[in-house]
Amino acid sequence: MAQAFAFQFNLPLPDSSDTLTNVLFINESPAESDTLEVESKPHSGVTMMLKNVSDKVVSSSNHHFKLTFRPDTLVRPEELLLDASHDGQWGLLCEVEKRVPTSADEYALGDVYLYVLYKGAAPLEVKPSTPLALTLKKVGAVAGKGTRPTLAQLTLHRYETYVTLSGPDDEYNRTENSDLGLINMSMGGASAPSLEAEFSSSNLVLNDGHTDNHLVLRIVNTGLVPILLTPGTGGESVSRFTLRFESSEDTSDLWALGTSSQVSSIFIPGKSDHTGTDPDWPGHALWNVEGPNQLGEWTLTPKSGNTTLDKGMAIEVPISKVKTGHATGRSALLVRYGGLTGYSDGERVAFIQKQPLKFADQKVGIGTGSPTEKLTVETAEDAYGITHSDGTVKLSTRLRGTSSTRAAGFGTQTNHDLLFYTNDSVSSPAMTLKTNGRVGIGTEAPTFRLQVKTGTGVHGLSHTDGTRIFTTYVGEKGVSLGTLTNHNLHLFTTGRGDSPQLTLTTGGNVGIGTEAPDFPLQVKTGTGEHGLSHTDGTRTLTTYVNDNGGWFGTKSNHDLHFFANNKTQPQLTLKTSGNVGIGTYTPDHPLQVKTGAGAHGLSHTDGTRTLSTYVSDKGGWFGTKSNHDLHFFTSNHTTTPELTLKTDGRLLLKGEAPFQCKTITVDRGSASGNTGFSKDEWVVFVAGFYLNADDDSADKDISFNCYPKVSGTTWHIFADVERVGDDWRVHVIAIRRALITGNYSY
Repeated sequence: MAQAFAFQFNLPLPDSSDTLTNVLFINESPAESDTLEVESKPHSGVTMMLKNVSDKVVSSSNHHFKLTFRPDTLVRPEELLLDASHDGQWGLLCEVEKRVPTSADEYALGDVYLYVLYKGAAPLEVKPSTPLALTLKKVGAVAGKGTRPTLAQLTLHRYETYVTLSGPDDEYNRTENSDLGLINMSMGGASAPSLEAEFSSSNLVLNDGHTDNHLVLRIVNTGLVPILLTPGTGGESVSRFTLRFESSEDTSDLWALGTSSQVSSIFIPGKSDHTGTDPDWPGHALWNVEGPNQLGEWTLTPKSGNTTLDKGMAIEVPISKVKTGHATGRSALLVRYGGLTGYSDGERVAFIQKQPLKFADQKVGIGTGSPTEKLTVETAEDAYGITHSDGTVKLSTRLRGTSSTRAAGFGTQTNHDLLFYTNDSVSSPAMTLKTNGRVGIGTEAPTFRLQVKTGTGVHGLSHTDGTRIFTTYVGEKGVSLGTLTNHNLHLFTTGRGDSPQLTLTTGGNVGIGTEAPDFPLQVKTGTGEHGLSHTDGTRTLTTYVNDNGGWFGTKSNHDLHFFANNKTQPQLTLKTSGNVGIGTYTPDHPLQVKTGAGAHGLSHTDGTRTLSTYVSDKGGWFGTKSNHDLHFFTSNHTTTPELTLKTDGRLLLKGEAPFQCKTITVDRGSASGNTGFSKDEWVVFVAGFYLNADDDSADKDISFNCYPKVSGTTWHIFADVERVGDDWRVHVIAIRRALITGNYSY
């Protein structure tokens, strides 16, 4: 959680307008004139609101904030009062924690809790410019353990019905600590010794967050008489110099040198290379150095035999590994002294200047004392560098990553677009990088990852090697992607720029798998591979070539449909079973054509002659739709059909009629007549008989026997006629042998 506020104690000096910070005098008999101010100041951008409450009685549950002091810090805390200036507006309650009993009737006293309630009628708003300050009366520190450091804590009420915190962060810490030094007010001599604290080195430190800075503190006796020292390592009477650096976890606090972690990492006395304390420091012979303690303090006490700080004598203390990323400004190094014979305890201040700049050889260094360019900015890893801001928008440089993943960046540190422009055209930038990652060229409102906006008939994106130009284009007819020069357009993946997978030639041919297509679309694969394909993830339509030829169909186990004119129902279907349907996609036969009644189905035409099937209410038909004969053939006999149906309805077998009628006249006295029909092609039947006889004698009978019979290569008609001397005639029918099976027997 973010830090919401800081608090400190302000101690007014007697007979002076000066105050000491985070110090309390040891005083076993404090009067109402012994006061201590508690100041709470929100951090930059944070507002603290104390709500008005109906219950005006302060308690451990009804309060706005609580101050906690360690045991043996305050003298008679239950007698503490609020200054009269707070009458009616504030309430104060003291509770002292009771810990493990020391006897049957006594308890060891623990922490001291001061509960403070705001009683105003309206909410109280506390801002960085208007901090909250309350003055306590009758405040003194317990003398039992002598001069010493301690800690105090301020905790806001946990419920927002009492206190709210608002600012740029979502959550804030409602508890803060402050150190408090308990010191002697007077030791019976002059109020202050003639001491000065200053830096014999430069007091400048780079506040880039990563540079280790080196300082040399000088504590000097500027008086005309020596200052007497009491050697030792502890106790109220031992002379001591305590060094304390101001710290804060909020890097915007100008008064702080660094964070508590940065301060506790300082080396005193430190080596100039920042690798640790310096064992060769000359002061080791005269001074003990202890620290840092939990308050981030170092204490110097004189060793045995070191009893005088002569006039003009100085203690030079090297301080190394001073690192800070806090805001530019002055930070106080507090040098507290105590146990100096004849003098009150007090403090001196040496100011440390935090700033980002150093000048060297007409060059400016930010974050570095050794600039190599006109302006050199050096930061820690993964940190911002140069920034331009109007208070809301921040334009920054940034180095990102560690030693293995270095990168450099330039952009907005705040949630604002990044604009690129020339010729002072900031109102109409040439390129815009949006906060959502989209890039617009010619537009400030891109709707895609990269959007280029031009006028109509203008090229947009372009890539060239000086000869070949790849470009995009928007015109009246639509959008285009291609080459501006007379070169083929290649498409590729996986870095295969020299082996394109698709090529559009300047002639308009498209090649997939080939850079030299011979047709408007040519797909080249290896033998036994699929080529063109269309799929919805389940059904796949594809082409295929192998040693047996070219194929077109479904790669998945689905029917193949053919359609035209955007029909939603297929006009031709090839089933996975091998059946083909025309007009139906559920054919029951190898080829099934489905039409309405009175419609033609299968058809073959050369533009003049048309062969067709037809169905109607009267049944199924097969024949010529044009005025041409219908022929039937086998064994590719396309010039001499086996069967012909003439347009006049006649039926021909091998070009001739399959049936013939003929009358055979036999001369008088002959027993047979030749029909002329070949025995191999015809079979002859007797259809009728005629006899021209003039013998009508009553006692003479006429008998005959007439039959066909093969004689030689033709059919003959034989007639056995008794006592007839006239000629006779026979009617015969000849039928093509192709239509007859069997033979006569005699």
